[in-house]
Amino acid sequence: MNKYLIGILFLFGVTFFACSPKVVPTTNEPIPPTTDVSSMSPDALTGKKIYGNQCIGCHEAKNIKSYSSIQWATILPEMIEAAKLNMEEGRQVALYIDWELGNH
Repeated sequence: MNKYLIGILFLFGVTFFACSPKVVPTTNEPIPPTTDVSSMSPDALTGKKIYGNQCIGCHEAKNIKSYSSIQWATILPEMIEAAKLNMEEGRQVALYIDWELGNH
């Protein structure tokens, strides 16, 4: 009887801890500038700030240049929706990403 009780408690414990949400600490610090932003439009600069504040709040900053323009065209609409950005904010983030990809 005790073996069964211990086994049930063990399985319950494993299941409980395995299914519990994982908490990863994040920061809302903006991405430090890695490039000269003097040629960036005001909207793209705002997009950079939004990217640094909103996107990093959910996951690590993506290296923008790790993805092509075509890939970002698929990724960005989903992330804009997930971050609950309005159309203007989404446009600004897209301008920033386009600028980072060298399309300025």
